Amino acid sequence: MCLNDLLQRADDLRASDLHLVPGHPPMVRVHTMIEPMDAPVLRNEDVQHCFESMSTDAQRARFEELGDMDFSHEVNGLGRYRVNAHRQRGVIALALRMVRSEVPELS
Repeated sequence: MCLNDLLQRADDLRASDLHLVPGHPPMVRVHTMIEPMDAPVLRNEDVQHCFESMSTDAQRARFEELGDMDFSHEVNGLGRYRVNAHRQRGVIALALRMVRSEVPELS
């Protein structure tokens, strides 16, 4: 499972958020509704790998100290994300929110 592939698929669905929680498939928020993606159930190792791939050593150390961390992540050609890493039932879980560069219409 590749994080950038999941982010691309979430973007294709126009999802505002991507949630990665072990024991569940990746979940997306589309128009306020959270729905599972057509993807395998995530293992703890999958989510841990995603966290490690987008965080620095200093961020990981701070996360281990506090158990919760907010940071940003950018994917060239795709966009920027606000990331929350937190402990949920003793394992790491991630919530990524797309920070869109275009301003949506009021309607």
